[in-house]
Amino acid sequence: MIIPVYNVEKYLNKCVQSVVNQTYTNLEIILVDDGSTDNSPAICDEWAKRDPRVRVIHKENGGAGDSRNAALDTVKSPLIGIVDSDDYILPDMYEKLYNAMIENDADMSICTFSLIDANDNPLPRKRIMIESHCEVFSREEAFNAYEKPQYSFEYDVLWTKLYKSEIFNWIRFPKGNKHDDSATKHRIIGACNKIVLLNEVLCVHRYHDKSVMGILSQKYFDIHDFHDKEFIAQDRYNYFMSINRPDIAVKSFRFAHSTLASTLKKVNYLQYRHEISPFLSETICGLIKSCKFTYWLRALNLVRLLFCSIFRPYLHEEQIK
Repeated sequence: MIIPVYNVEKYLNKCVQSVVNQTYTNLEIILVDDGSTDNSPAICDEWAKRDPRVRVIHKENGGAGDSRNAALDTVKSPLIGIVDSDDYILPDMYEKLYNAMIENDADMSICTFSLIDANDNPLPRKRIMIESHCEVFSREEAFNAYEKPQYSFEYDVLWTKLYKSEIFNWIRFPKGNKHDDSATKHRIIGACNKIVLLNEVLCVHRYHDKSVMGILSQKYFDIHDFHDKEFIAQDRYNYFMSINRPDIAVKSFRFAHSTLASTLKKVNYLQYRHEISPFLSETICGLIKSCKFTYWLRALNLVRLLFCSIFRPYLHEEQIK
């Protein structure tokens, strides 16, 4: 199990405890201290002393993706799980994911999750909308369900899954990209022959101001976050074109559309026009040429992208990173 760690001393013990207490006990647990400046490194080292299955990697800060890569370069287990260090998992999570994987001869098994806030209070979230307890997908079926609302978020995140380690023989996470899960999900699915999805909550994700979800929901505009999403849209398009799936490649334009729409809600477009304009033009052209909209819907999306920022008030400089 891979657990990237960065300044989470408040939550780290609960996270690691939930992993070492798994009913599936044949675990290799790798804690990757990503240059933490709080007491997290000492907590990691203490866990390594307490449990022989735990080992620690200390490294300079490079982000969650870089930490996962550091662990992937040294992992010995035939199966890989990834846990966020401010989350925790239910005691039988990996036993159930392992059994589902074996029973269905799958390369990846997925569960669903619940949300809590910084003080362990439950938060609402939409559950996956499937009637059965378990669904099995081929690679092609998974790609066809790629952007469907009932599956997309469970597919997106890394910490609801158990993977066969050979999936990552040629896959690494982009360093410094806040959306490293979204940036790799298409390649991970492409490396699987079969995927099994359990409609069962086995993971608890913590949503707070310093979590990735919390940071990404803030109202100020972050040009680095914009470029992270731009990279993902382009990489998805190139990947699906390379495997001769242009029907899925066009969905990258829809991702780009949502990126632009969320961007224009946060900042007046003119303040970053030189950096955003090329992506804006490319995305609009892609939407017009590729997406199966009626003409009036195409026009509506075009107007929305071009003009929705005009009615936004200017943000104060200190609100903009």
